[in-house]
Amino acid sequence: MSFTLATTDARILIVDDDAQSVGLLTHILKSKGYTAIQSTTDPRNAVSFYQQFAPDLILLDLNMPHLNGFQVMEALQKVMDDTYLPVIVLSGQGDQEKRRQALELGAKDFIMKPFDLIELRTRIQNMLEVRLLHNQIREHRNQLEHYVSPSTRRVIREGKDEGASLARRTIIFSDLRGFTSFSERYSPVLVFEILEGVLEVQTDVIEKHSGEVDKFIGDCVMGVFIDASNAARAAREMIEESKRFLTRSGSPELIPGIGINTGEVMEGVIGQKHRRSYTLIGDTVNVAARLCSSAPSGHIAVSASTYQELDPSLQQMFALDNDVTMRGRSQAVSVRMQRVSNE
Repeated sequence: MSFTLATTDARILIVDDDAQSVGLLTHILKSKGYTAIQSTTDPRNAVSFYQQFAPDLILLDLNMPHLNGFQVMEALQKVMDDTYLPVIVLSGQGDQEKRRQALELGAKDFIMKPFDLIELRTRIQNMLEVRLLHNQIREHRNQLEHYVSPSTRRVIREGKDEGASLARRTIIFSDLRGFTSFSERYSPVLVFEILEGVLEVQTDVIEKHSGEVDKFIGDCVMGVFIDASNAARAAREMIEESKRFLTRSGSPELIPGIGINTGEVMEGVIGQKHRRSYTLIGDTVNVAARLCSSAPSGHIAVSASTYQELDPSLQQMFALDNDVTMRGRSQAVSVRMQRVSNE
């Protein structure tokens, strides 16, 4: 679709106390193919028109009774969302101070009256094209955010890519037991549907308990928490909700095993200049992954460092288990285990 075709569908609001000017502007717009046009000669109605009509562009007179154009822009700023809304100010007084004030209040252009018709049409078209591009970028950004972690979203939004920093975090890994044999027995279509559903369930639980999903690794989920107790609560609910979903889906043999560890990590952006991602690195992460591997289906394995930070009511749910020796580590890890019942 060309820009011209796309922008002629735009909604345009005219705010001008002079009915003759409103009529002229409406005629000019209609002659260029614009059909969604509304207007008001009372600037006190500008906000209600904006809220009901949701315009893509506003043509605003500056010198009006009751409320001048500056006051209208101030009122609009209080109710506008963060979308890009072009406001073109039309005025017979074009001194430098008024232009500056209009631009500071959010106007995107300033046109002197009497205006040149070709110039007016061109500036309206240009502003609508900018809004269209802005909306497309926003839509693409929103789509992209579905594919990255919340931490990566923050880095992109804030424009901060300053490497990594040391932080204390609780890391959780959840892995579906029996998934390999399940994948062997069933079609890829069914396997994908089941996996997508259970990962969605677990993601919802992690976010419900103030955690973030760092990544998906096959049938495994890696989550990050600031509070260890929140991680433990999430782990139990992840198993419970996964069991419910998998039973409804006819795959009750797939049950998660979960490992949790707490400690210092390097948290931040890593990679090379063409591809970077936000993640967490360190022995704390490795131990959490190994604890997950050691947890039987339907069980939660936590390290001593995590156990020490749990609320007392949660600590009593974990029983001391055998120490786990992990390949590549010189010391065994003390483990406490909780079995999540089928009830």
